[in-house]
Amino acid sequence: LRSHVIDCCDYAATLGDFVVLEEDCDISPLALDYARKALDFYYDEPMIGGISLYSYQVIEFINKRFAPLRDGTDTYFMQVPSSSGQCWRADWWNKFRHWMLTVDVHEKVQNADIPAQVKAWNNESWKKIFWTYQNSPK
Repeated sequence: LRSHVIDCCDYAATLGDFVVLEEDCDISPLALDYARKALDFYYDEPMIGGISLYSYQVIEFINKRFAPLRDGTDTYFMQVPSSSGQCWRADWWNKFRHWMLTVDVHEKVQNADIPAQVKAWNNESWKKIFWTYQNSPK
């Protein structure tokens, strides 16, 4: 799965900004409009690595319910990779891929400040690598 996701994203990034959806996603007719507007809005924000197209209901590595605090806004930020539906600026993806190709990924994952449960995910997880990247000094 890891190489499939990475290959698809590598190809998509050659065409520009892109959306990735898992095969079982049902999306709103407004999802692509939202993705374009979100990508444009966060264009120059260096702290953004990707934009999720869904809201987490469960913290997957501890299997606990999750609900963002209601603060009157319609956006919240997480340091957690998204996989079911996501959108990327091509340059965000390319920076991740450059990092991935220039480090010892296995060593970085083992030494990363990420949950132990995530480190224990199998080696086919691209999310484990991206989570490590998100929490690495740039």
